[in-house]
Amino acid sequence: MPLIVKLMYVFAIGAIGGWCLELVYRSIRAKRLFNPGFLTGPSLPIYGFGNVILYFVTKIDLSFCGAKWVQVTAMFLLIAIAMTLLELVTGYLFYHFMQLRLWDYTKRWGNYKGFICPLFTVFWGALGIAFYLFAQPLLTWFLENAEGSVFWIVMISIYYTLLCVDIFYSFKLGIKIKNFFIKVSDTVAVNLQEIKEKFYRNEKKEHRFVFFTILFRINSDIKKKIKEAALKREKKNDDGVDGKLKIEESGSEEVS
Repeated sequence: MPLIVKLMYVFAIGAIGGWCLELVYRSIRAKRLFNPGFLTGPSLPIYGFGNVILYFVTKIDLSFCGAKWVQVTAMFLLIAIAMTLLELVTGYLFYHFMQLRLWDYTKRWGNYKGFICPLFTVFWGALGIAFYLFAQPLLTWFLENAEGSVFWIVMISIYYTLLCVDIFYSFKLGIKIKNFFIKVSDTVAVNLQEIKEKFYRNEKKEHRFVFFTILFRINSDIKKKIKEAALKREKKNDDGVDGKLKIEESGSEEVS
């Protein structure tokens, strides 16, 4: 199998698997189903890129380190550093070029500008070691068996088609959210995760919580709410009132 095709599979497995992991983690914390990440569908590209990095890092021969525990420790450090750098670069790019904050570690000890923190560096290292010891053999087996399979070729083609559509749609939405909130408030950058959390709380309070469809409905709801808030603000301005955005705890925006 050509390397580029292997990496396409590795990326897809990481992106979908990472989404499932984040879904469980964030849903437990929020005590409700919570669709994680920037995209609408079940995919987290940062985990996809992380899986690609893991694929290469875990192929490094560390036999020169001697004892097995030393090799595992060295691999842990390599993975933790690589994943933390990926998180830092991704967070920095979204923050400085799109004024969007996809996650926020500012309340975590030892964080750097909210992009990275020691706790999650250790978490990424531990997750990477689990991949190194248990998942890598399964991934190798899958790649060997997927080669030439019409079924998997069709599935991976569908995945990347939907992913491209989702990225285009989500970036358009992200830009609209950024422009709106920066225009009507003193915000330097928009915390997209915080906005989504507020909308989820609103869904729960208004008894519109649907077990599964809400996971993929949230972005369209945000877009609708922003349009409503923008119209209210324009009406207030037309009436000669200086409008300013308030994000209520319920998740709705009002202009006063």
